[in-house]
Amino acid sequence: MRLTSRSRPATAAAAAPAAGPGGRPLRDLVPLPRRFHRSVHLPRDWKDAKNRGAPGGYVVTEAIRETARQILDELAAPNGGNAGGNAGTRAWTLTGPYGAGKSSFLLFLADLLTRERPRHEEARRLRAERLPPGAAPLRPLLLQAEAAPLIPAVAAAL
Repeated sequence: MRLTSRSRPATAAAAAPAAGPGGRPLRDLVPLPRRFHRSVHLPRDWKDAKNRGAPGGYVVTEAIRETARQILDELAAPNGGNAGGNAGTRAWTLTGPYGAGKSSFLLFLADLLTRERPRHEEARRLRAERLPPGAAPLRPLLLQAEAAPLIPAVAAAL
């Protein structure tokens, strides 16, 4: 997974397929909870996370932590500037192969940015570490890419 902004890129390595003993796929050797058997659908899974608590089982790696810090630093800077005095970034591109965790990261980021007290423990830590006390949460607008007109999709997400 790769996050790109005008100021600096951050990367998180995607896991390579692994084989177990005798070359058998790990999926045959390690049972996974059902939530990992399908891809993330942002609006549906955000609603589900709101009802049940934190984005279930999301593991925050150091690369994910650093990517979230980069976004928080840019958002917290006055007038969109960053510590180096450069113009800040308010839009990012998140790229990576299918299954790398882009949508799961966005659910984690939505938890971090849209709640005064995020449900994910690491999101609470990052919020306290990087945002000023009393920073107002943002309003989430989560859309799933599909072949449909954009304006009705945005209106429905609001």
